[in-house]
Amino acid sequence: MSNQAERAEPGDIEKLNEEKIEKVLQRFMGYPEIFMNCVHPGFVKTNINWNTGVMSTEEGLRGQSC
Repeated sequence: MSNQAERAEPGDIEKLNEEKIEKVLQRFMGYPEIFMNCVHPGFVKTNINWNTGVMSTEEGLRGQSC
């Protein structure tokens, strides 16, 4: 798989839409050895947000249970 098209397509913000994102995702889905994982723990107290978060870093590390 060439990197160039995958980098260029999402980078064109003016023309980016849900359909284009879906196309890029479908191309990646053709490679089952690639794994994508994402966890959004919530608003965690860190230096980036001046420790104004609602949970500790330890709680954020555990992630949210679904």
